[in-house]
Amino acid sequence: MSRNYIKLMNKSIKAMFRDALIISLKDPGLAIFIIRTIIAQNKAVKLRAKVNSSVS
Repeated sequence: MSRNYIKLMNKSIKAMFRDALIISLKDPGLAIFIIRTIIAQNKAVKLRAKVNSSVS
């Protein structure tokens, strides 16, 4: 159950930031912030996967 929830959460976060990046392309400063946030979220995805695999 928790694995499906984590996959859904990761997918939703990725879609939200992808949409935010598209919108932010009109403002370079905002686009840089969104790109950095996406990189941090990708690291969080890997961490959640690592924690989830150690719990299971």
